[in-house]
Amino acid sequence: MVQWLTEQIQEDSMDNAVSDNIRCLQREHVLQQVRRYRIFEEGLIPITSDHLPVLAEFRFSCTHQFLNRSNAKFPAWHKASADAIVAYTTSMRHVLEIEITVPSSTHTGRHEHFVDDLVSTLTKSATHNIPHSGYNPHTRPGWTKDVKHLHTKEREMRRIWLAEGRPRGMILEFYRNYKRAKRHFRVALDNKFNNYMKSVYHDLDTRSRM
Repeated sequence: MVQWLTEQIQEDSMDNAVSDNIRCLQREHVLQQVRRYRIFEEGLIPITSDHLPVLAEFRFSCTHQFLNRSNAKFPAWHKASADAIVAYTTSMRHVLEIEITVPSSTHTGRHEHFVDDLVSTLTKSATHNIPHSGYNPHTRPGWTKDVKHLHTKEREMRRIWLAEGRPRGMILEFYRNYKRAKRHFRVALDNKFNNYMKSVYHDLDTRSRM
């Protein structure tokens, strides 16, 4: 395949985009991931390109991340005190300045190793200095007592509407009450959620300047 790529690169009529793609495939770390390839004969596949079509299969490693585990613990940044943020920053800066260096080579493997070390440093610093809390997939930010009260009322109005046979039409009082309760609940939930996200962004922005 390397020989074929070299021959393709040397063609004078090659488009720049195609040339760039082939040069990318010529890189060692890409070729090492090739499991098999096939060069199709001319006319086998109807295409307008002057180059023979190539079908290649690559081998890539994939790390599955399960962030929604019921027993997972995540940094609770909103619970972190000013001293905890300072300790986190100091710990992270110490490791970054002494133990981790940015690779000077363009080799992908070294950059991946650098990224792994960087992520590990951030995770360890947060684990040792920032309070953690469990993940609850059944809750939504902004769900307050007022929102819960409106949700309960909306469910009650819906049960009445279902008991009446689920008729539709704003001339019907129970249908009108149900739609009104549902609208009030949705508006309140969206407002609470938007206010929560604004407070989170404001908190992150404030702490990033410390």
